[in-house]
Amino acid sequence: MICFRFNQYFSVRNCLAVVILLAHLAPLTLANDNLSLSCGLKLSKNFYLQPGIVVDASYKKLLNGHPFAELAWSTSRFQALAQNTLKNDNVLLSLGWDFRPENIIGPYAKVDIGFARYDIEYEEIFGELDNAGMILSALIGSKCTFYHDLITVYGDCGYSFIHSSTVYPFFATVGATFDIYRGIIAR
Repeated sequence: MICFRFNQYFSVRNCLAVVILLAHLAPLTLANDNLSLSCGLKLSKNFYLQPGIVVDASYKKLLNGHPFAELAWSTSRFQALAQNTLKNDNVLLSLGWDFRPENIIGPYAKVDIGFARYDIEYEEIFGELDNAGMILSALIGSKCTFYHDLITVYGDCGYSFIHSSTVYPFFATVGATFDIYRGIIAR
């Protein structure tokens, strides 16, 4: 029942509204250089190629900047326009540990928990199938920051313990983010 309600209220507009709200509240709550709030793009590959939007946050004074949180949305809808593939959307909340937050290149590990929803075509045949499910995965990766720690390029690989609408449990992701807090808002 919880998944069904979440499925009703999930939309790209709602996700973007949360990102904009976080960007506006960040200067009011932590108006200093210790906050990092980054937005960017990612590209995940399992069976489908899934581009997405990612927002991550960390606070340098919380355990020396090691923990970070991330909110991401990815979709296979762009690939489905060109090919006959399943249209699915994933929303993920990640909690991670950056092993070397002050270094230019550093490894990290994170855990994703989230929700997957896909469109069911041919309702008369597949109407009884559930079109939503939970995601739980673990990832390891490496990041490279440059240009005064404003731009981060990263890559990771992971294993999904619980997954929905995917074929293989292994996946890889590459992406880039820009620190909007230190680069735009705090200036």
